[in-house]
Amino acid sequence: MNIETLIKKKDFLLIEGHPGSGKTTLLKHLAYSVVQNPPQAKGFEGWLPILLFLKDMKDFFANHKDITPSPSTAEKILAFYCERTGSGLHLETIKAFCKAKKALFLLDGLDEIEESQRNVVVHSFADFRTQNGGNKLVLSGRPHGTAGAAADRFGTNHVKILPLNSEQTETFIKNWFRYVYAEGSKIGSKTADGMISEIQAHPSIGQFIDNPLMLTAICILYHDGKEIPGQRAELYNKFIENMLYRRFSDYEKVREFLMELAFDMHYNRRTKGIDKQDALKVLQKLYKKPADEDEDSYKKRTEKLFEEIEPRCGLLKCEHGQYLFWHLTFQEFLTAVSVKDNNNYLKTLGQKWGEAWYHEVIELYIGYQSINDRSIANTLVDDAIGAEDVAPFRKWLLAAKSMLDVHNDRRNDDVLDRVKKRLLGIMDTDAEPKVRVDAGEILGWLGDTRNLKEFIGVKDGVYFTRIGRVALKNLEIGKYPVTNVWFEEFVKAGGYKCMDYWGNEGRKWLEQNKVEHPRLWNERMWRCPNAPVVGVTWYEASAFTKWLTKTQKDGFTYTYRLPEEGEWEAAASGLQKRKYPWGEGWDKTRCNNRELEIGKTSTVGIFKKGDTPEGISDMSGNVWEWTASLYDKEYYYRDRVVRGGSWNFGGVVFRCANCYRFNPIERYDNVGFRCARTL
Repeated sequence: MNIETLIKKKDFLLIEGHPGSGKTTLLKHLAYSVVQNPPQAKGFEGWLPILLFLKDMKDFFANHKDITPSPSTAEKILAFYCERTGSGLHLETIKAFCKAKKALFLLDGLDEIEESQRNVVVHSFADFRTQNGGNKLVLSGRPHGTAGAAADRFGTNHVKILPLNSEQTETFIKNWFRYVYAEGSKIGSKTADGMISEIQAHPSIGQFIDNPLMLTAICILYHDGKEIPGQRAELYNKFIENMLYRRFSDYEKVREFLMELAFDMHYNRRTKGIDKQDALKVLQKLYKKPADEDEDSYKKRTEKLFEEIEPRCGLLKCEHGQYLFWHLTFQEFLTAVSVKDNNNYLKTLGQKWGEAWYHEVIELYIGYQSINDRSIANTLVDDAIGAEDVAPFRKWLLAAKSMLDVHNDRRNDDVLDRVKKRLLGIMDTDAEPKVRVDAGEILGWLGDTRNLKEFIGVKDGVYFTRIGRVALKNLEIGKYPVTNVWFEEFVKAGGYKCMDYWGNEGRKWLEQNKVEHPRLWNERMWRCPNAPVVGVTWYEASAFTKWLTKTQKDGFTYTYRLPEEGEWEAAASGLQKRKYPWGEGWDKTRCNNRELEIGKTSTVGIFKKGDTPEGISDMSGNVWEWTASLYDKEYYYRDRVVRGGSWNFGGVVFRCANCYRFNPIERYDNVGFRCARTL
């Protein structure tokens, strides 16, 4: 929900957001909207926004050390604001708008003043709001700033800034380049489209772009170089350099301080942060005391330096009196940089491969090494893959995952092949499902070497199914549901543009919706190459099969199509009429289902004990699968039968005979399909 809609409904809001999430920008935007009165701000005509940056109130508190909370204190703060900021406002003007019940107070940066000062501000404005009913108040801050007094007084309307989704990310990028270039500029639009395409092509970037600060940094990097770094370590490195270079004249020294601070915090497992005195000790190791400077002056100077670095660097935050990196990954990356720059891998990380606390550091270390020395990076991976390991295979999985942080052209082909074989081996074990899920997903992003287009013959014969007797002859069915990597061929071949693949209803749907790919195509969570494609309607699934029929190059004249529900059940239950694809008893470990708490689709074929005896995978779980069959011609004349159950279902839905129905236009995150074919 946008900020204008929220504040229309509420007299006050407490907004919580992490560093870089856009709190200050949000309040500036709200103030601007109230003044400019665009459509989304309708209802605020004639209102006065008063935007206070609490970090500018330090002088006020220095001159009012014994001040106590009260409505009159709020007025004194407002008078100080009017006098010092040069806003052109006067306290009497604000009071007049308060009397008219048209004042909107926006207080930004609860975390940027001391707790005692924060308590005065919060209680004073809470009481002032009560005294001046009908006006509105918005406060914002990082989590530690919105706790305590703010939560006590305004917690009933406490909201959090959510991560950006893919649609918002694309809008952000387009608006950013529209602003940088002239309105309507083709160069700006083309640059934005290029960046969006680059992001979609680099799945590892997906974990950064839900944050406005990071996204802005990536926009800057792309604007400057027309290229997005191809792996995480390079992106972090360029981002941090860019941030520090623009903000500090001695940015190398600041970078070194942050690097050593990160190492100290990570190596000493300071999970709750580091206090100011310990942070100063790290700083003082780099900024040595000159012989002619007394100790007291030196301490004050380094303390002042820290107070300049901490808020300006954009990488640190303060919570409950402790300093932390605003995202643990910054700490982990800078720790990795410290290890590399100080050439102390063997002493620090060499023995840490089995410890989860160091997994991300090791990944980023290998990625960072690969930028300048691919040999070392690949050797580290190869050594780990070749070493002994047992379930849950932490070392092997870490080594394999580290290859994702090595750019494609920096990977050694022989090492990559050994990594893939090791992942396939893990998938064949009896390890816990989540271990096999991880192995399968890493393999998917590195490049699955299995034949994901394989078909399995269904024995000729008469099958007894939910819908009655079904006689089959010469039917083959996909060993796996259609994967993202296979469906991508259809997308790239122009499958959404060629009307030959779409029936009459499909063409109508396509014309109305004008889509060019599945609904969740740009969401990394659903895009793993060897996981089932989801977010497809029945029409999209059907069009894919027609495309296969028309473009096949296998030397045969197969007709590809969606299976009828009776055919699907026959393939799942066999001539023996099994209750589940694997046999008679339910076993939650044999398929991707809600009880395993995987929470999304998984790589096809990793639940081998859930295969049919004939070798067909994922007939239960993972995704519901579209069939060619109508559910009920009389009452549900459009709905199509789906079979198999999915990752977010449990219970009896996984029986071979169970069926469900969906409207053919739905594009759910738990519905995919598999193909059947006949000669």
